[in-house]
Amino acid sequence: MTHPTLEALLALRDGEADAGAEAHVKTCAACQKTLSDLVDLRDSLAALPSAEPPADGWSRLQGRLRAEQRARTLARCGWAAAAAMVLFTATVAVRGGLEAWHEATLQQQMKALVAESQRLEDMVRASEASGRIVSGRTAYAIADLQGRIEVLDARLAAARRDKQPTNEVIDLWQQRVALLDDLASVQTARVAYVGI
Repeated sequence: MTHPTLEALLALRDGEADAGAEAHVKTCAACQKTLSDLVDLRDSLAALPSAEPPADGWSRLQGRLRAEQRARTLARCGWAAAAAMVLFTATVAVRGGLEAWHEATLQQQMKALVAESQRLEDMVRASEASGRIVSGRTAYAIADLQGRIEVLDARLAAARRDKQPTNEVIDLWQQRVALLDDLASVQTARVAYVGI
């Protein structure tokens, strides 16, 4: 025995019965129960009050949707502004840290260069104290190096007004140390040559 389909039972409920389905329902308790439930459901749905939307319902709904959209937009703008402030603060902090690190590095480089410059000056003075005679070529080389050192010293004196070391000041100190190293080498070679 095959039970009629739901569509056949709905058709029977609505008075569009199939003779085979109607005969089956008269003899089958399960199908009678299903048909009874379908009738009860239709009657319950028909008893519900009809709902008519209010006349201004659409405009009120649109207004509420626009207000919610504005609120979401403002919230997004607020989060974007907060993110921008965090990014700005982080950028300033990192930049400040990098600048402080760079200044400290320049300060350390300058201290090392000044110390090396003083060491080489002491070496040159000790070599000059020997009082030995030099050749004209050596005297010219020494005078040229000393003149170049004096020019660098004048530039360093002008740059010292800022009190903070810069890459330019570090470069001047490096040039000064290189010239003093050359001067010390020339004088050491002179002493060794004269001492022979």
